[in-house]
Amino acid sequence: MAYAKSVEEFFTRESPWTDELLTLRDICLSTGMDEALKWGMPHYHHEGRNLLGICSFKSYFGIWFHYGHLLSDPAAVLINAQSGKTKKMRQWRMHAAADIDAAQLKSYLIEAMETAKDI
Repeated sequence: MAYAKSVEEFFTRESPWTDELLTLRDICLSTGMDEALKWGMPHYHHEGRNLLGICSFKSYFGIWFHYGHLLSDPAAVLINAQSGKTKKMRQWRMHAAADIDAAQLKSYLIEAMETAKDI
């Protein structure tokens, strides 16, 4: 599938995860982060720092934290998608709407925003 050309296109194109992606978007925007399109996916910024992106694949959807290695990860949900290659980025993969815990996710987003101040 080709990269989306706008944030709106990303969220309106055919996907098995459309509702889940919109839920993630709402949670991200509720933190006050800014939204932009990068690499064909929505990314979220705070105070000039690129913090995370929403991703969608055939078997899962989720969030990529650009500085995920700095997060405390109390729920142990973050993974390194490319061990040996990726040093900082971490993914939170989800496979169903029930995997979205809004309060828990928001706590990770807030921690990412706070952590970015020190980068």
